[in-house]
Amino acid sequence: MVDESCPAEPGCAECTTALTDHSHGLYMAQCPGCKARMLSFSPQAWKALQAPETDPEPLRQALLSTFGEAGYLAGRRRLWGWVQLRTAHAARQPA
Repeated sequence: MVDESCPAEPGCAECTTALTDHSHGLYMAQCPGCKARMLSFSPQAWKALQAPETDPEPLRQALLSTFGEAGYLAGRRRLWGWVQLRTAHAARQPA
């Protein structure tokens, strides 16, 4: 059973490492977790986070291009899961 609350499930060893090492930079090309993790660092995701009132179309197009129409919602959930994981990790770090 896939845990949809975890952006690394199903994923690969690189996703599992990235769950605890938020600066982990290795990605597997065919892994959906890696694809979403990579997109979570994209300019499109950054813009959507920094200026949510702006046009969301660039991020939507990036997700569609990566995951296709059928995988769009799962890809979007996974991408925001990675963002939330990094945000929570950053909040726990000393200033």
